[in-house]
Amino acid sequence: MEHIVRRDHDTVRLVLEAFLIHCRNLLDFFYAPPLVQEDDMIAEDLFTDAAVWAKVRPPLPADVRSSRTAVNKLVAHLSYRRRSYALPGWRWRVSLLHNHVIRCSKRLAKKLPPGRRAWVAVPRGPIFIEFNVH
Repeated sequence: MEHIVRRDHDTVRLVLEAFLIHCRNLLDFFYAPPLVQEDDMIAEDLFTDAAVWAKVRPPLPADVRSSRTAVNKLVAHLSYRRRSYALPGWRWRVSLLHNHVIRCSKRLAKKLPPGRRAWVAVPRGPIFIEFNVH
């Protein structure tokens, strides 16, 4: 496997895009969108009583919700609204997204029935990184 020696602009954008797509998938797992496909896995599927997860999961903060919308508009879908994100000073909130996904993962691991807790691997510690890449 080739190692990336230089952090050029294109490499940073590729890594950022991969992170954003994975974050979006995890947020959709933790907070199921209104139109869930029959074969989509969502967190509540892991509980005997699906309502348990809705009661114990962390609330979805407005800034995480707006970041998920930005990922949808800028990365996951072709959208006319993507132009509204091309404002001076706008940037991806990487730490915000990462730390919220970690928080949800920890809550899920803690609240799952004992026999299912091993299904969730939770990374340790928060990160504090912001990408100023559009």
